[in-house]
Amino acid sequence: MAGMNKTLFLILLLAISLNCIKIHATGKYQVIWIYPNNSNRTLEMEKIDSCLRKGGMVSQRFQLDFSSLESTVEQQRDSLHLFLGRHVQAEKVILFPVGECSYATMLEALDNDRVKMLVTLSAVFLAGDDYVYNRLSLCENVKLQESHNLWLEKTNRLRCIHEMIQRVRDGKDTRKNKKGKVSQMAKTYLYSKLGRSIIRYDSREVLKSLHCPIFAIYSEKDVSWDFLSHQEFLQFQLNKTLVSYETFGPMQYDGELLRPKWLNILNERIMNFFKTINDD
Repeated sequence: MAGMNKTLFLILLLAISLNCIKIHATGKYQVIWIYPNNSNRTLEMEKIDSCLRKGGMVSQRFQLDFSSLESTVEQQRDSLHLFLGRHVQAEKVILFPVGECSYATMLEALDNDRVKMLVTLSAVFLAGDDYVYNRLSLCENVKLQESHNLWLEKTNRLRCIHEMIQRVRDGKDTRKNKKGKVSQMAKTYLYSKLGRSIIRYDSREVLKSLHCPIFAIYSEKDVSWDFLSHQEFLQFQLNKTLVSYETFGPMQYDGELLRPKWLNILNERIMNFFKTINDD
């Protein structure tokens, strides 16, 4: 009898302890990294995450599949929503998307009241069709560097890519477009579920309805004109709303490691932005 009472007491004590842990966890902000399975930003993520932990933040990671090209932005958002519901108990969440994961993350932030802030790394904010054109045209330019008929070939391919993107956006079959010639990589992307869903993604409408503030970080790995295009687009769209935002980047590197002084500056900027939002 005494042994049974002791067992019941231990079970009750364990239940109380777990409940206290849960209450403690739900009372704090929690950072959720959302990153692609083909990401090359692991080093940056680890360095920035270290700064956030020093600031008292707790973080988790969630990976989205980009390598197969078989999941749409909406399906990625559904996966993220399911993860947040099942594995994140905090009542206040800061989502931290990397690269193209920003599209699915912004959709989640639209309808999830637990999301209080977006901090992004190398995020994509441009309208989907513009982003895909920039991405594919850059790849085609790199492939054509050795071409003897560079200007004519490049013009032909870029025109073809633009026409294919317009057909996808308008709901037409890109395979019927026989004009011009583009790389197999470009065709594969444009024919994929992911590519098509990104092309049809209207970030203007999403940003117009977004309610949470955004702190956008860009690094040295981000092409300068690409960074500026996303930054200017974000500023132009959010200046029409009441959403607070700030951009930081590109950050400085020392070999392969982020310079500590810049990490400290970044950490201070994020925490000051966070404090300002909470004071409001």
